[in-house]
Amino acid sequence: MQQIVRWTAKPRGVSHADREWVREQARADRERRRALLAQVGGPADPDEDAEPPSRDTHPYFDRIMIDAKGELWVRTWAGYGGDQEWLVFDRNGVWQGVVSTPASLEITDIGGDYILGIARDELDVQQVRLYRIRGERPVKENMDKHDEQDALLRHE
Repeated sequence: MQQIVRWTAKPRGVSHADREWVREQARADRERRRALLAQVGGPADPDEDAEPPSRDTHPYFDRIMIDAKGELWVRTWAGYGGDQEWLVFDRNGVWQGVVSTPASLEITDIGGDYILGIARDELDVQQVRLYRIRGERPVKENMDKHDEQDALLRHE
């Protein structure tokens, strides 16, 4: 059996500022690579000056996880450094709500009432973090932030 969970969402356009942020990050990465290659005497990367790829819209999501209860967690694309939002669907594909997590957190495990992950500080030092999931998940009538999203389930 296969479950298909669907929802609709408005596309989020890529702005000029978004493109500039990506270009700046690519330039910084190139400079770090050049410095490292110069230290070890490695050859230059022939594609190092290539422009990063560009698109008209941001992706809708960038990660999917299953928690200990078998619920589906879909991380919406957070942008450049913003907090992460996870859409949560139960085992039947019914939307349960949204969970926000810090941008610096890389989730490694989701239990029934906790989120476990690794966070990095401003010096890129890793720390294990445990967060409790509290409160009732919103019901469909309270989908103010995701009013156009609807979960459908089809068994094939």
